[in-house]
Amino acid sequence: MKQKTLMVMASCGAVLTLLGLSLDSGRDSRSAWSQASELIFPNLPGRLDTADTLVIESAMGTTTLTRSGEDWTVMERGGFPGRGDEVGRLLVALAEATRVEPLTSKPELHGLLGLGGFDDEASPTVRLTARGGSDVLADIFIGSRRTQGIGEGWYVLDPGSDQAWAAQAKLRCPRQTSEWLQTEVMDIARDRIAGVNLEDAAGEVLELGRLDADGAGFAIQNLPQGREPKTPISAGGFLGSLAGLRITDVQPESSAGFPEEGTTTTIWRTFGGLWIRAELAEQAEDKLLARFTFGYDAQASPQPAPGPVLVPEAGEEDPLPTPEELQAEVKALNAATQGWIFTLPSWKKASFVTTMEELLQPLVDETDAEEQAAPVPVPAPETPVIEIPIPEEEEILEEEVLEEEVVEDGEVDDDGR
Repeated sequence: MKQKTLMVMASCGAVLTLLGLSLDSGRDSRSAWSQASELIFPNLPGRLDTADTLVIESAMGTTTLTRSGEDWTVMERGGFPGRGDEVGRLLVALAEATRVEPLTSKPELHGLLGLGGFDDEASPTVRLTARGGSDVLADIFIGSRRTQGIGEGWYVLDPGSDQAWAAQAKLRCPRQTSEWLQTEVMDIARDRIAGVNLEDAAGEVLELGRLDADGAGFAIQNLPQGREPKTPISAGGFLGSLAGLRITDVQPESSAGFPEEGTTTTIWRTFGGLWIRAELAEQAEDKLLARFTFGYDAQASPQPAPGPVLVPEAGEEDPLPTPEELQAEVKALNAATQGWIFTLPSWKKASFVTTMEELLQPLVDETDAEEQAAPVPVPAPETPVIEIPIPEEEEILEEEVLEEEVVEDGEVDDDGR
């Protein structure tokens, strides 16, 4: 059978399956049509401001967000700040969700709509429950996104019911707990960084100083004698390490604990006196754990020693924050990060961890250096060999016979013979 025919049959089969889901509803649940175009949760619009809990259940686990004042936190991450904007969007979507068309009421067909439950880890099924105090404001299973119809739609199922529906609503719902976290933990612009100090697990210290206020990287300030850096400007990635820094996960330090061995300590210093200390531990699967401490050094120079001094023009504010502003910044950053162990993206490792050796030209072994420096002997030109062809024995005999024949014919040679 030709491939084109198979594709046509497969497409027809898919259409008939979806059509069957709809026709099944028409035969067995005709009364359901009376609910079409109605709000799924008609009482929710007037009670949105009372919602204080949102629970997301899926094959990937459970995520519980709770509200305190205007802030939402993630219970499974020890109360770390959650994405309140995403919670608000989803609550409004539930309040506006309407039923479009009743589909199948046969549980064995629910999987075709992404409503097969949580047994399969790849299942898209999500159960979304919104509560206000002890009251359940909304509770629904959400399956696959609907590909037909006008506007965004999803397949949904009421808990305790076998009747599946096509619904019109913006019910996109993340399934992983980490997707509900407030991921940006700090934003320290690259132009504020004056220097970086690193100390690895073996106690080796690397000191980096910015070449000038607008420089693209650092100079190694404690360069070992006799060694050279790979490039004139080193570790440029460390300038932007803390700019818009986002995490991939977080755990309370009280429950997770931070590794005691094999850690690197990296300290960034800013123009003006703010310093940021990060303790870093590399884990399996390229995970990088981090915990942060912030402080203010009033004795720090507000400008780098080398390079031009930044002088604000008339009407332009001083680009450096005041000591009072820096102290307030330290307080806010410590409040946001103290007691937490963060997981950083694996690609961030290169701008958080490095060693002196990684920034230097490789050492050359003395023996190898001597061999490389020793002159290479040039071989004397060979004397060309000229090959003279030697006639074979048969040819020599033949010539002798011919000479003898000439003598026998009566000719006299030089000797008179």
